[in-house]
Amino acid sequence: MQGLVAGVDRKARLAGQLLGAERGWDPHAVGRLIVMPESTANRNLVARHASTFGAAFPARSREVRAWLRRPSGDMAGL
Repeated sequence: MQGLVAGVDRKARLAGQLLGAERGWDPHAVGRLIVMPESTANRNLVARHASTFGAAFPARSREVRAWLRRPSGDMAGL
């Protein structure tokens, strides 16, 4: 779990910097999403680590879909 959260966080932080340096872009929003297939095993995994997922990726399906339609600010979701 620590590797997953740290890796996604690092990539999100560096994405804006790299895009700015390489392409001159200045992103106004960065999303951090964990997307996984619907399955009992994945539901159990999320349930076992509910506090970690809740803290690192608090948004869920409805909020994520709304953000994808109109990104506004940073977002982290599952």
